[in-house]
Amino acid sequence: MMNTRELIRKDLPFERASIMEIGALNRPFVTKSETDVIYVDHADTEALRKKYAVGHGLDTSEIVHVDAVWGQNSLADCLGGRKVDYVIASHVIEHVPDLVTWLRELSSILNENGEIRLVVPDKRYTFDYTRRPTELPEVIEAHVRRARRPQPWNILDHILNVRAVDGHAAWSGPLALDQIPKLHTFQQAVSLAESAIRTDEYHDVHCWVFTPESFSRLMATIVEYDLIDLECHEFRDTQEETIEFTVFLRRTNDRAAAVASWIRMADASSSDLYESAEAIELERMRHDVESLRHEVASAHRVAGNARAELDAMKRSHSWRVTEPLRRFVSLLRSARGARTTH
Repeated sequence: MMNTRELIRKDLPFERASIMEIGALNRPFVTKSETDVIYVDHADTEALRKKYAVGHGLDTSEIVHVDAVWGQNSLADCLGGRKVDYVIASHVIEHVPDLVTWLRELSSILNENGEIRLVVPDKRYTFDYTRRPTELPEVIEAHVRRARRPQPWNILDHILNVRAVDGHAAWSGPLALDQIPKLHTFQQAVSLAESAIRTDEYHDVHCWVFTPESFSRLMATIVEYDLIDLECHEFRDTQEETIEFTVFLRRTNDRAAAVASWIRMADASSSDLYESAEAIELERMRHDVESLRHEVASAHRVAGNARAELDAMKRSHSWRVTEPLRRFVSLLRSARGARTTH
């Protein structure tokens, strides 16, 4: 079976194709020595080298030369009106602030019969493990706002919920939540959200969270509402021991056929997203119940120790000797109580 790189490069007519690759960084799927390729990113080459200089484990000197910066301008503007046969974007779609506009712009620069090839992280095997899959209202809000930067709620959801997930362990079944620590603090989340509100600083996070099924059902709905004109041309589910799935998209005027193509992708997906979400919720509930059980057991132990101490005290010589005094004190309290009622 082909790996992701082989699949993305499959059947590309290098001798005559025009290709745009987004977010290639230091590992492009296609090189300039092979064909006519345009590298596009959200920042220029020097800015990317500075951004990835520390803590990312890559050789920044190998980052490709960015030909066009896709920032505040539309993609058509930054390409100068040029169109291409193929768009390649690996682990990019989850970062874009406005999903609908991003897909529309990709569609707009395709030649006839052009194709978009996406590699998308599957949340079930990444640090997004416990995050809720993206739903339509969130996508529509970002589109209505024409968001060009991640919104504060994007940042909060990401920073508050990403965890140190072992992708290989996730393939073995639901992970115990107490075994996958959070990667950031509450204070960090609030600080970055405040920064997003008060400044123009760009905080790069996963704005959107997908499984193959949640992605395809979301796409079917977006197409049904006539927000985009793209169909699922080819799909490969997340392969065992990997963290990503691949989708090839093509432009179409047949909305019903496009919706049907996304439903077929959903039906072909390996597992139901609701079962996955339910497994996570059940594991959380199991953890809570287990913690409560330990607390109850601890309370029983404390009560048992207290009863044992009281019984021992009652059996002691001092308890028997002071019995008349305790009886006198009890009678005195009763007498005082009687006087206060008259």
